[in-house]
Amino acid sequence: MPPHTSWLITGASSGLGAALSHDVLQTLPGAKVIGTTRSIARARTAQPEFETLGGVWLEVDLAAPENTCEALVREAVEHHEVDVLVNCAGVALLGALEDISDEEIRMQMETNFLGPLRCIRAALPSFRARHLHQSGPGSSPVSAPAPITSATIVNVTSAAGFIGRPGRAIYAASKFALEGATESLAHEVRPLGVRVLLVEPGGFQTPFASSCVVAKRGLAIDDDDDVGNDKQGGNGGSGSGSSSSEGNVVSLPYRNTPADRLTRYTIDMEKTPGALRGDPAKAARRIVEVVTGTGMAAGIGGIEGDGEGSEDVLPLRLLLGTDCMAVFRGKMDLLKRNYEAVEAMANSTDLDEFVG
Repeated sequence: MPPHTSWLITGASSGLGAALSHDVLQTLPGAKVIGTTRSIARARTAQPEFETLGGVWLEVDLAAPENTCEALVREAVEHHEVDVLVNCAGVALLGALEDISDEEIRMQMETNFLGPLRCIRAALPSFRARHLHQSGPGSSPVSAPAPITSATIVNVTSAAGFIGRPGRAIYAASKFALEGATESLAHEVRPLGVRVLLVEPGGFQTPFASSCVVAKRGLAIDDDDDVGNDKQGGNGGSGSGSSSSEGNVVSLPYRNTPADRLTRYTIDMEKTPGALRGDPAKAARRIVEVVTGTGMAAGIGGIEGDGEGSEDVLPLRLLLGTDCMAVFRGKMDLLKRNYEAVEAMANSTDLDEFVG
């Protein structure tokens, strides 16, 4: 089977996952897409053309126990000979960190961090086996100078994967965790012929904001800030999502602070002119181009610093959106100033025998 022809895309029923599914099916001859969704019935209503284009739905809850989720994904990867896994499903938990319960934190990490890891663990045995088959039984993948690439893993995070903002502490934690794991994974599996890509989108015209979840404690109607307060405002409760910033979104001590303002801004982004500048169809095109080494991505391989210069080595990070690039440059400038300010202190802590 030619490379990049069978894709498993999580969260394929909406947003960037849906745009990516359509791009693959419409632009890659003979391509197949297996799209995960928590409800095939709802997915068919939301994306009626997906199956017409040749897509196949896979109903799976990525936050389900690992033996259930991984078994379903592993079976799909083997049956459909998947060679590109895209972890695109996710949700944003908003609110001041003090307002967020352990249960809500677990929900966020299950969906945004453990879910992708389960899919990766489920896919890697097939990805590795395919590489060994293509390399030949006597090959040594660790010492091979130019590994045969048989599969690609794409993890979609966001600008929250490299910068923490008020009101997004646990969402950022889930994305930082996935970015750290992905960076390590890229080093682990490259000798085995598996490529890894991090996609970091900014604000795009997707239903992201309307699917955000606000911490239950932040929705309290009154000013009782006890953790056990179950009263809720007009936004809906934890787990139900929030489509409006009316009512409270943080507990009393945090009202009219940056955590309050940014939480409200995030919830209302879809209604705020200019807040979402990105075109998901263009983002999907860029992702496909990077995976296939075509279009704007032709010739950008081999920039990850190992000196090999292989065209088949992906850049680790693909930032998408002018807003994302601006945030990234700002974070890099801030880090540089931070490092320069503490450099002398950092260099003053070695044991005496190593000084001089």
